[in-house]
Amino acid sequence: MRLAATIVFLGAAAHLAGCAPDVCEGEPAAMELRVRTTDTRVQSLVVTLGYGGARYQRAFDVADALDDGVAALAVDLSGTPDGAFDLEVEVTGHTGSMGGGSAIVRGADTFAASPDACNIFDLALADGEDRDGGPPVDSGVDAGVRDGGDDDRDAGPARDGGPRDAGPVRDGGPRDGGPDSGVERDGGFDRDGGVDRDGGVERDGGVERDGGVERDGGVERDGGVIQPICPMTADADTVALYTFNGNADDVTGNHDGTEVSTNYDNGAVGCGQALSFGSSSSVGGYVVIPDDNAFDLDDGAIEALVRVDSVTSNRPRFVFSRSSFGNDAGEIRIGIACDGTVIVERETGFSTVRACSANPIAANQFVVIGVNFGTGGLDLYVDGDGSTQGGLVGYRGTNCNDNVVCGGVTNGGMAGNNDPLVIGATSEDSAPGMTNNLDWPLRGGRVDSLRISSARRSF
Repeated sequence: MRLAATIVFLGAAAHLAGCAPDVCEGEPAAMELRVRTTDTRVQSLVVTLGYGGARYQRAFDVADALDDGVAALAVDLSGTPDGAFDLEVEVTGHTGSMGGGSAIVRGADTFAASPDACNIFDLALADGEDRDGGPPVDSGVDAGVRDGGDDDRDAGPARDGGPRDAGPVRDGGPRDGGPDSGVERDGGFDRDGGVDRDGGVERDGGVERDGGVERDGGVERDGGVIQPICPMTADADTVALYTFNGNADDVTGNHDGTEVSTNYDNGAVGCGQALSFGSSSSVGGYVVIPDDNAFDLDDGAIEALVRVDSVTSNRPRFVFSRSSFGNDAGEIRIGIACDGTVIVERETGFSTVRACSANPIAANQFVVIGVNFGTGGLDLYVDGDGSTQGGLVGYRGTNCNDNVVCGGVTNGGMAGNNDPLVIGATSEDSAPGMTNNLDWPLRGGRVDSLRISSARRSF
C-alpha cells in the first residue's frame, strides 16, 4: 500500500478550470475537491480519503480561505486502481487549528473517480452537534452508503438518481461509472474556460490547465502529504505489530514489549495514542522487545509511523535499533539526523551500508518511515518517497559533527542477530544481547505504530 497521496491546499479564490478530456485523461491521477460551508466558526478541515483498500487523512488550517464559503483542494492521488474506482471522501470542519476544538460541520460522499486528472467534485458541509475530540454527529448527511433511494440533503441539491454529469463526455455519451455526485453541473460548471456562475456570468478566474492539475505559481500551497489512517494492520506477513495505545503489546500476541518509563501522547488523527519521548538528551522512556528467532529474517520490512516536534536537533534521534557493540551480524538501525534526514543502517561486523532520505521530514506531522531489506537490497521510503542521497551526512556526535557515508549495497537481513529490539533509542554501544548502554533517544518525538514483516512491503 503506497502512502504518498499528496494533497495541496489552494486559496479560496484560486479554483481550477476543467481540462480537455483528451489531455487530462493522460495525466497522473488527481482531483479537485471544492469544500463548501457557510459556518464562519470553521478554522480547519480534516479531510479523509478512502480508495484502493487504503485510507488517508490530513488536517488543514483554512480560516483565511473560507471568506467566500469555498476552499478548493487539489489532490494528487497515488496508488489508485488501474480503472474506474470509488473514491470515499469525508470532510469535517473544526473550531480549532489543525483539527482541534469541536467538529461542527461534516460532509461525506462516494464519488466515481478515474485514474487520471479529470476528477472534479463538490462537497457541502452540513451542521453537526458540537463534540470535543471526535467527529460530529451524522445530522442527516449520507456517509457514502447508498440505499438505492433518493437522498435529499439539507446541505446541497437533491440527487435525481440519473447519470452523473460531473466529468467530460467520453465516447459520445455521458460519463459512466457511479452514482450522481450530488452536485448539478449543467449550467454551473463551464469546462471551456472557467466557472459559469451568477446567472451565466462567465469568469476566467480559474487556473488554466494544459492537462492534469496545474497549480498557479502564486497560489498558496500547503505542500504536505495526506496522512494515513492507522495504515498498519496484522496480516499473514506480519511478525509483530505495535500500535502503542497505552501499552507495548504486540497485536499478534507473540512478542510483547517491555516498557521502561514510557509516556503516551496523542497519536495520528484517528489512531489513538502514541509512544511519546521527552526533550531530554538522556535516554528516558523506551521499549525493549526480547530477542526471538522470528526476527532473524533474511528478507522483510520495518515500518513506523513517526513524528518529531522539530526537524532540527543538536543530536541524532533513533526510532529503532537491533544492534550492539561488536562483530554482530544483521544489525539494523533507523534514525533521524540533526537536519531531519532519515537514515537506515545495516551493519555486519564493521561494515555498514546506509540509505539516507533525499529530503528531511516535516515537523509536527506523522510520517511513515518504511524500510525493506534482504535480497532485493536496502530501501528506504518516507511517506512513499523512495528518493535517497549519497555522499556524507552529519549524523552522530554533538550537533551531528561526525559524518557518515550514505549509499552502498547490501542484500542481507537480520538473520544471525541475537540482540533485543529497542524502540526510542539505539543500543549500538550495548553489550551483545543487552541494553545496558542506550544512547541518542528520540527526543521530542512520538511513535504511533511499528510493524515488522517477513516480506518486503510496497510503501
